[in-house]
Amino acid sequence: MSATGLQALVLQLEAQAGALRPQITSALAVHGQPLRWAITAVTRSPSGGRLLQVEAVLLSADAQPGTP
Repeated sequence: MSATGLQALVLQLEAQAGALRPQITSALAVHGQPLRWAITAVTRSPSGGRLLQVEAVLLSADAQPGTP
């Protein structure tokens, strides 16, 4: 039986053309169910694109019990 808990995550994501919300939510979904997230920084990537820092709280079956 796996434990379900909250997981804090900081993700670096290079933004592609188009809407950001679907890009971010699909990148976060790999790690668990996003409960809330925010873009906390935007910088230029080495390729000249936008590099986003996204901080999120996820509901994850892999999280250790009691881990925020």
